[in-house]
Amino acid sequence: GFKNMYREIYQNAIDELMREKSPCTIVKVFFDERDNSVMVEDDGRGIPYNNMIRVFTSQNTSTNYTKQKGEYSSGLHGVGSKVVNALSSIFTVDSYVLGEGRHIEFYKGIPWEKGEQVIPNKDNKQGTVIMFKPDYEIMGEITVTWEEIYDLTKNILMLTNRGSTVIFKAMDKRGKLHEETIVNEDGIITDLIEKTSKPLIAPIYITHDNGTMKAEIAFTYDSEDLNGENITTFSNFCPTIGGKHLDGFIDGLCGYWRKYMNTVYLANSKKKINVTANDIKQGLKAVVSVAHIKPIFSGQAKDILDNDDMYFFCRDLVSSAMDDWLKTNQNEVKKLCELFKDSAEVRLNSEKEKVKLSSKYNTSKLTGMPAKFVKPENPKKGAELIIVEGDSAMGPLRNNRDNDIQGLFPIRGKLPNAFNTSKEKFLANEEIASIITIFGCGYGKNCDISKLRWKKIIIGTDA
Repeated sequence: GFKNMYREIYQNAIDELMREKSPCTIVKVFFDERDNSVMVEDDGRGIPYNNMIRVFTSQNTSTNYTKQKGEYSSGLHGVGSKVVNALSSIFTVDSYVLGEGRHIEFYKGIPWEKGEQVIPNKDNKQGTVIMFKPDYEIMGEITVTWEEIYDLTKNILMLTNRGSTVIFKAMDKRGKLHEETIVNEDGIITDLIEKTSKPLIAPIYITHDNGTMKAEIAFTYDSEDLNGENITTFSNFCPTIGGKHLDGFIDGLCGYWRKYMNTVYLANSKKKINVTANDIKQGLKAVVSVAHIKPIFSGQAKDILDNDDMYFFCRDLVSSAMDDWLKTNQNEVKKLCELFKDSAEVRLNSEKEKVKLSSKYNTSKLTGMPAKFVKPENPKKGAELIIVEGDSAMGPLRNNRDNDIQGLFPIRGKLPNAFNTSKEKFLANEEIASIITIFGCGYGKNCDISKLRWKKIIIGTDA
C-alpha cells in the first residue's frame, strides 16, 4: 500500500516529464526510511492557484480527461493523489507558477484553515513539490526499504524518453544518505541487461504507436536460464502483474513460432515433434511496456490492464514484427528454431536432457553480471567479494560494506555439492554459473587463478 502511495505521486511527476506541453525536465525524489516520509519535486506546470485544495480533495480534477491522440499518462480520473492525501498524517504541496509560490497543508486528508499561503520564490522556481508521511493508524506497520523505493523509481524511469533524469536521495534507518542521479540511457533494454546472463540472440526490439495505443517490447532468450519465462510488464508507466498486453504478447509470439516450427522448420523432420507454446517460452526474457489513451485497470493499484483492444494490438504487432525479423536474421532464426526444437525434445524425453540443454548454448551479446550482484565502485584498490545467503542477509552488508572495494552476491536456495553431483548438473546450476562468472578465472582444467578478479573471497553464510 505504501509503495503505491509513493508510485501515485512519483508518476504524477513522471507524467509532467512526459507531457509535451509541460516545461518539466527533471524529477527529484527524497525518501527517509526512518519515518517513511517522501518528497517528490518536478519543474513542470505547477498546481493552479486558488484551486489547490480542490485538486487534492475532490474527484474529477484530473487534466487527463481531455487528451489528444498520442497523449498517454498513468493518471486517468484524478483520484491517485487524493487517495495518498487521505492515507497520510501530513500532506503538503508547494506550487510555483510563473515566479509566484503557494503552500498548502493537509492533516489526515483535511486541509488546514489557513488556505493557500503565499511563499517566497527568490530562485524563480517552477513546478510542484509534494511531501507526505503515511498515517500509521490506517496503514499499519511499514517495512518498505529505501532499496525498494529506488528499484521502483528506476523501473518506471526506464519507460520514459531516453535521457530523462531523476535525482534520487534516500536516508536509511541508520541515518546514512544514499544518492544517485539516475539517467534513462538504455530505455526498456535496461531490464533485459539486468536479468539476462547469456543471451542466445541479440535483443529483438518492437515499437508502434497508432495514437490511441502504443507498445514498446524487447525480448531475447537466455541460454543460461531455460526454465520458463521471465516477463516484466508495464501499462501507462505503471508496473503490472498481467493483463491484455501480456496475453497479446505471449499469444502473438507463441502463435507465430508454433506455426513456423510445425509447418516449415520441422515439416520434413524424421522425428515426430510438435512444438508447443511452453517450448517457445523456455528461456524467454522480455519486457512489455504499453500505453492506452483510455486505460482500464482492475483497481487503483493499476496492476492488471483490462482493455480488450490492447490484446489484439499487441498480438498482431508481435506477429507482424516476427515476419519482418525472420526475413533479415536467418542466423538468429536458426538458433531460435534449434532452441525450440531442443526444448520440445527435452519435454518429450527425460529430465536428464535438461542438464545438457542448459550448458549447450554459450553466447554473450549483452555483457552483464548476475542481476543481484553488487559490484565495488573502485575495485583497483584490491577488491573483496562477500557471498551471502539471500537478499535478507545482503541487506545489512549493503549498508555497512566498504563501497570502494567490497562486492556482494546473494545465493538463492541450497547449492549442489561438488563431491556428489555430476559435473554437467553442477555447472548447470544458476547460482554456480553466476559465481564462476563473477570470479572471472574459469573453472576445471581451464581455471587460470591469475585472472581471478578478487583479492579476497569471503563466505558470509550460516554454518
